[in-house]
Amino acid sequence: RGQRRSGEILGGEFNGDRLQGQVLSGGSLFLVPQDDSLARFSLYYTLLTDDGIKIDVVGEGLVAFDETGRAPLAESRCRCTCSKQFSVPSGAHDDLQRNLYVGRVDMKVGDDSLRVSIFQVNEI
Repeated sequence: RGQRRSGEILGGEFNGDRLQGQVLSGGSLFLVPQDDSLARFSLYYTLLTDDGIKIDVVGEGLVAFDETGRAPLAESRCRCTCSKQFSVPSGAHDDLQRNLYVGRVDMKVGDDSLRVSIFQVNEI
């Protein structure tokens, strides 16, 4: 197995149909290799919405690696998926805690940034 890695989430921005705002700096990313081609990851970070609400986010998922076991697959072949959980104060956005969410994390080789897309899973 490869070496465990961790890093700091430096911040950024987010936007969607209902919410937009900032990703606050100080979050964490942990990567734990499972074998030469697969690793588990955990993301912990905080969002600050434009209306002043802090939302704590936990994401856990899997990422596939290329044959070297070090570099992520090309974007078109990457299968990096995760589940998301939100902790929100009572009020305008507390419905985030009562739904199921999945996500996709897009990474580019040679770029330290991540693009996280989050989708609510509706009842079938």
